[in-house]
Amino acid sequence: MNVLEIEDLSKNYRFVTALNHLFLTIKKGEIWGVLGPNGSGKTTTLAIVSGIIRANSGSFKWFGKSYKPELMKKVGVLIETPNFYPYLSIEKNLKIQALIKEVPFSDIERVLKIVNLFERKNSPFNTMSLGMKQRLAIAGALLGNPEVLILDEPTNGLDPQGISEVREIIQGEARKGRTIILASHILSEVEKVCSHVAILKKGNLLAQGKVSDLLVNKVSYNLGCDNAELLAIELSKASLIDDFKVIDANSLNISLLEGIEIAQVNKYAYENGYVLTEITKGGLSLEQEFINLIKQ
Repeated sequence: MNVLEIEDLSKNYRFVTALNHLFLTIKKGEIWGVLGPNGSGKTTTLAIVSGIIRANSGSFKWFGKSYKPELMKKVGVLIETPNFYPYLSIEKNLKIQALIKEVPFSDIERVLKIVNLFERKNSPFNTMSLGMKQRLAIAGALLGNPEVLILDEPTNGLDPQGISEVREIIQGEARKGRTIILASHILSEVEKVCSHVAILKKGNLLAQGKVSDLLVNKVSYNLGCDNAELLAIELSKASLIDDFKVIDANSLNISLLEGIEIAQVNKYAYENGYVLTEITKGGLSLEQEFINLIKQ
């Protein structure tokens, strides 16, 4: 079942094209990551399909039906952190959101337990950490038990612990079969959470599909050596590698140019005074593939 169908969607802000003829189909139970550098159209896309702003052209359907505000009762949205009242408790803030959404107060306990804030329900909002505030915002989006969850940069500004907590919430909701659409710039998190990705640049869709399909046949190698950065430069000059990432002074990740074998890299390194202490084969990461696409 198609949950969201985006057809030829475009959005302009005067002379700036924020979105350029976007087509995208999201099915029930899929977890989509919308990726792109700043100004790529990620937030614009989510805001349009959430009914917050209007497109200049094109259309989209929720659950097979043309957009109507009542359809959004099935969609939980977190585009920007809601304006919670600082001196009210967590529970009272959610009661206000529940009234706006026409959701019974009895649902508040459920969502607070999902985001691990139930024990803090009587704490004032202004006593919470940034990570707790973000989890509360997700709780607000989950009110009413929506079929779809839209999250714009849900881990933005969080420390590693906060990122991990939000990731666990998203993965937990995904296991329940909820369809999730999230925009993020933390590519390693998207790779851990999402089943599908759409990569945007300057409003244009560069690639879309399953994460596994996007990375298929993209092989990389981890090399152990002295002077990893110098070796990477040498291999690039010799037209042996397509891309590289220096992990530390003694380790390097490379992807080969088409037609090049790893044995050629090993031979070249040896002949030029570099001894490879390790050669480990692995797949290209989403971050590396993203960088390659953006460069192109």
